[in-house]
Amino acid sequence: NVGDIMHLCHEGFGKDFGATLLEEMARHGDLGPGALEDVLKDCYNNQWKKWCKDRKITNRVPVFSKLLLGKSSVDDYPCFTGKVKAASCKYLLFFLNDLCLEVANRLGGDYRKQRSACIYSLCDFLNTVDRADDIMKEHEAQRACKSGHTFLQLYVHLAQLNFTNGVAAYKCRPKLHYFMHLCDYLCVTLENPRKHHCFLDEDFVGKIKGIAARTHRKLLMGRTLQRYVLLLRSRFRTTGVAELKTVVRKELFRSKV
Repeated sequence: NVGDIMHLCHEGFGKDFGATLLEEMARHGDLGPGALEDVLKDCYNNQWKKWCKDRKITNRVPVFSKLLLGKSSVDDYPCFTGKVKAASCKYLLFFLNDLCLEVANRLGGDYRKQRSACIYSLCDFLNTVDRADDIMKEHEAQRACKSGHTFLQLYVHLAQLNFTNGVAAYKCRPKLHYFMHLCDYLCVTLENPRKHHCFLDEDFVGKIKGIAARTHRKLLMGRTLQRYVLLLRSRFRTTGVAELKTVVRKELFRSKV
């Protein structure tokens, strides 16, 4: 699904990009002096936790480390491991946007400014589609499209610079190409790609998995269905039939648009 930003970005190139930014700033000394592991840990405790607390965001990310960044050797491209879920990856990208801007303003340099502009463009795309309706206005679609293409151009530029210098950073995946098509389609259809997010689908699969894991393998299908029906019944009692009908009507309306 080309329009599924969750798997394109938050489970795809966003993990490469976020881990690369964090590892690069720590390695270059932009976040302070010291060994890489110590700098990453200090950034986690003093900056990431404070950022989450100020925005009342629940921190579900383990402590920053080379292991979390998937950097076991010099030749490995940084990439957040499976411990960083899609929702947490999105928060990390916005955190790194603020951090890159602060570093660029404090230390200067063309490379740092290009890096900051790259992450800003991606976050501006995400912020634009998050605030827009299912059918976007033309100026919103144009802004998202422009931000998306700017991000891609700067990302490829940074990847080429690091490749020339023999540094494993800014990994290029086919999902970046899909993202380019998403931006192109957006200007034509005006359909908000947020509509294709799979967060609810993934949550549903996780709930069913939790139910099925507690059943016997011989009665897996029947017992899972029975327990799911009991869960729905409990939901009806706590939420109320009227409220659930309202939610269903809204979801049906959204699916028809």
